[in-house]
Amino acid sequence: MLLQRSAARAAIPLQPPVPTHRRQLPLSTLLPRSSLPSFAPNAAAYASCSSLERSGRQLRCANGVIGRRAASGLPAVRSIRPRDPTVGVTAHAVTVADDSSPASASTTSSLPLRAAFFDVDGTITSSNVVAAFVALRLRDMPLLQKAVWLPWFALNVVLYLILDWIDRGLFNRTFYRNYRGMRVSEKEAMADFVHTNYLKSKVFPGVLDHITRLRTEGFRIVLVTGSLDFLIEPLAKDVSASAVFAAKLKESDGRFTGELEGEAVSSAEKAAVIRGYAEREGIALEDCYAYGDSYADFQMLLEVGHAYAVRPDNRLREQARQRGWIVVEDYSQLDGVTDV
Repeated sequence: MLLQRSAARAAIPLQPPVPTHRRQLPLSTLLPRSSLPSFAPNAAAYASCSSLERSGRQLRCANGVIGRRAASGLPAVRSIRPRDPTVGVTAHAVTVADDSSPASASTTSSLPLRAAFFDVDGTITSSNVVAAFVALRLRDMPLLQKAVWLPWFALNVVLYLILDWIDRGLFNRTFYRNYRGMRVSEKEAMADFVHTNYLKSKVFPGVLDHITRLRTEGFRIVLVTGSLDFLIEPLAKDVSASAVFAAKLKESDGRFTGELEGEAVSSAEKAAVIRGYAEREGIALEDCYAYGDSYADFQMLLEVGHAYAVRPDNRLREQARQRGWIVVEDYSQLDGVTDV
C-alpha cells in the first residue's frame, strides 16, 4: 500500500518479484468440506470475489497522496507495554481504548498518536463474508435440506460475483439481506461459531505477531471492514483493536431486517471513516499505516503516509507498483515497525 521507498524504509527487506496474476483462494475457503460437489462449478468463481471491487466509475481520491514526515525529524521510538483495551464494535462510530493510563502515558509521552488501519477479509484473514454466512447456514441444516439449498445458493453466488465487480457496497447491501429474519439474541452465538469454526483458522501466518509489534510501538489498531460488526468482534478482541468500523444490520422486533444502518463500509466510505477517526482523535494520517488487499481499500490507503498492499488483486497491485507501495505477500517480510 501507500509507501514511498526512502532511507527510512531501508530496514525493510526487498521482496522478490511477484506474479502479476491474482492468487485465487481454494474452494475450501468458500465452503466447508461437507459441501456438496454440485456447488463447486459456480462457487469456484467466488473464490476471487473478495478481490473484485468498484468498476466503471471515477475514483475521487480526497487530497491525493498525503505527504510524510522527513526521516530526520522523527522522534525516537520506544516500546510500550502491550495492553488489552476494551473493544467497541459499531458502524460509523468507534470506542477508543483508554490510552491515558499512567503506565502508557509515561512511556509514550514523546510519541505522536498513530494508528494502523486494517481491512480484515483478505488482509488479516483469507476469509470472505459469503463463506462466513455459508458456515452459519450449514451448521444445523439437515442433510436433505443441504442437498436442495446448496445448488440454489450456488446460482446466487454468480449474481453476487457480478455485483461485487460492479460495486463492493452494492454487493454488501444485497448480500446481507440473507440475514433477514435471524434472531438478534443469537448473534453472540453466531459470532462465536464463525470465529471458532471458520475465521480463526483463516488468519494469515505472522499477521498477529506483526500487529503485536505495531501495538508495542504505540500504534492503535483500527479495523475497517465490510464484515458484520458482531461477527468480527471476537477477532477484534484477539488483536486488541482500539476501534472497529464495520457493517451493522438494522433490527426490528428482535430480528435482523437484512438492511444496513448507514453506508456499506467500502471504498470511499473507508477513506471517510478513517479521516473522521483521525480528526476526532487528533491523529495525523501521514504518521499512520493502512493495510488492504483489494481495490475497495485503495482510497483508504491513499489517506495515510504508509500503505501496504497485502496479497493485492490486480488493480491494487498495479496502483502499488505505480506509487512504490510495499506489496506484502507474507507478513514475515515485515519485521515490526521499521519506517518510523
